[in-house]
Amino acid sequence: MRLGSLAPRKGESELGRLRLSVDARSYDIIGAEIVDPLGNTTRLRFSDLHRNTGVDEAQFHFEVPPGVDVIEAPIGN
Repeated sequence: MRLGSLAPRKGESELGRLRLSVDARSYDIIGAEIVDPLGNTTRLRFSDLHRNTGVDEAQFHFEVPPGVDVIEAPIGN
């Protein structure tokens, strides 16, 4: 297993840090560690990976619940 870190261009104080664990033989991403600006750490481990299986478009359907405001992120920042 190899570890690689991705550092944001703006510095960790604003965005946090992402560290990926990669299988040295298959190059699959098998884990991720996310550290937010407050120091909270989230660790994810991936298993039973399947390549090129396609994704059903229905999995990406989202309906905004009543009473919820949607704020669009600015593009290009």
